[in-house]
Amino acid sequence: MKNIYNPFNRKFWTKENMFNQEKLEVAAKHWAEAKTNAAEAKVLTKEVKEEFVKAYNEAFPVNPLKYGRNKNIFIILAIFLGGIGIHKFYQGKMGMGILYMIFSFTGVPALLGFFEAIGAAMNRRVKG
Repeated sequence: MKNIYNPFNRKFWTKENMFNQEKLEVAAKHWAEAKTNAAEAKVLTKEVKEEFVKAYNEAFPVNPLKYGRNKNIFIILAIFLGGIGIHKFYQGKMGMGILYMIFSFTGVPALLGFFEAIGAAMNRRVKG
């Protein structure tokens, strides 16, 4: 078997070592291709996610006026008139406002209105 001198590591290579070197080069090439494909897939995944979010938002629009026209007015109405559901009417939820009025004698709507006011006050950014 003929040995070949490798000047980089100052060793002699046999044909068997050269075959292993070729395997390593092929593996390195496949590794580079896999890294490139992974990067492309990551970019593609991000684009698909953005398209999905855009389509979802178009299909199911969110009311940007979550608390009505002004969040501070909503909070004041929920605290002081939440027991009779005025803050729900201000929000544009007529059905819930009527339910609050019907059950206002129980005191539960007043408690719910108070908690809704606290929730609105703690929510710094209105999601919309």
